[in-house]
Amino acid sequence: MNLEELISTTKGTYYGKKKNIFIHHFCIDTRLLKKGDCFIALKGKNQDGHSFLETAYEKGCVLSIVSKLPKKRKKKERYLVVEDTLKALWDLASFQRNKGSIPVIGITGSVGKSTLKEILAQLLEPDYRVLKSEGNQNNHIGLPMTLLKMDSNYDIVIAELGMNHKGEIQKLSNLLRPSIGVITKIGTSHIGNLGSKKEICKAKLEILSGMDGGFLFLNGYDKRLKRFKGNIPCFKTNEKGNYQIKEININLKGTSFILIVNQKEYEVFFPYPGYQYPELIALAILIASKLQIPIDVCIKRLKNIKLLNQRFQFSHLNQNILLIDDSYNASYESFLSAYSYLKSEKQNKLLILGDMLELGSYSKKYHKKVIRKANYLMHTEVWYTGPVFYSLGRKFHHGTYFETIEDMKKCLEENDWKDCIIYVKGSHLFHLEQVSEAIIKKYKEDKSYNLK
Repeated sequence: MNLEELISTTKGTYYGKKKNIFIHHFCIDTRLLKKGDCFIALKGKNQDGHSFLETAYEKGCVLSIVSKLPKKRKKKERYLVVEDTLKALWDLASFQRNKGSIPVIGITGSVGKSTLKEILAQLLEPDYRVLKSEGNQNNHIGLPMTLLKMDSNYDIVIAELGMNHKGEIQKLSNLLRPSIGVITKIGTSHIGNLGSKKEICKAKLEILSGMDGGFLFLNGYDKRLKRFKGNIPCFKTNEKGNYQIKEININLKGTSFILIVNQKEYEVFFPYPGYQYPELIALAILIASKLQIPIDVCIKRLKNIKLLNQRFQFSHLNQNILLIDDSYNASYESFLSAYSYLKSEKQNKLLILGDMLELGSYSKKYHKKVIRKANYLMHTEVWYTGPVFYSLGRKFHHGTYFETIEDMKKCLEENDWKDCIIYVKGSHLFHLEQVSEAIIKKYKEDKSYNLK
């Protein structure tokens, strides 16, 4: 993007020498800034990007987009002053999006967005140059930052659309303008803000607002998505239609099932165990086939998929311990998927669980459900942390309740475990990945382990 395009798009005022400037990369975090970048000084709740302008230029920034000029500036420094830097970010992202005509895939849903994004990207990457949102950059900052990377180096964009409140996905979808929309599942995440699953479903369907034609892919095994009827061409997985899942089998080797597409059966294997995967994999295969990747090819590629860390990640440790690190985030639905797997395992188990967030007035209800479910698991000890679980510990006598993860880590150090499954899950705020790291540090990985 050249200087004239930057000024025209943001309606900003330029200060500095008007040498030929072409921006290949935008940055909002000076820790990640590289020489030649354009730095956008965003103002957040805790930090103001304007406080890091000196650092940005020391690291080789060629232009800063700011809402106010610094009191002291050097002659070589270039600034584009705009009324609102966040609005400028969105305007630039919209400009970049409008330049492209490649397929753009938008993924939303209560759970499974990042996992589906990773699976789909890896199914497509041998044939397409894929731009995907990094990590879980699915909000009002992460999405435009992804779109600013769109250029001729990419054939397809895959982006997540997240939300906390009604109307957020509508805004994100209008910016992204997906040609393919996907909804993974309607769950309890953010029910505290939206009040019911019905309202959550409406909020997820806001993805349609940015779609002018294209295709919508839905998990029809979700009872609310199953009922969706609209004018846009829609593909649903469900138990009676053209796209079905049956004969699911989960074991330590992974997940296998039969996928039926237009009455033809395909045997699918995925090298990660979990009842949450078949529905996501079916969606990924259907989308990839729509993009001209044969289903048989997709099934072969699935065997080499690599998922993000801390999402049902297995580590085989000494003392015959299987650690399942699922600590990246937590929802009631994702716990149920893990529960379905754990109840089929006969080994002794230690469950380490942290609070689920954004449940509002429903918080105690769903935390109680998790406790009751955990109590049904055979040969299982359960440790809980987080203020909601901790407060419920007075009423539920099953399980051990820790006020902090430091207390939990100390207890882990003082006690020994062997011949068991240790499952770790909680909202990212509680940093239960530190507990997983402590377990690995104590027991070390069993390098002689060979899964046959």
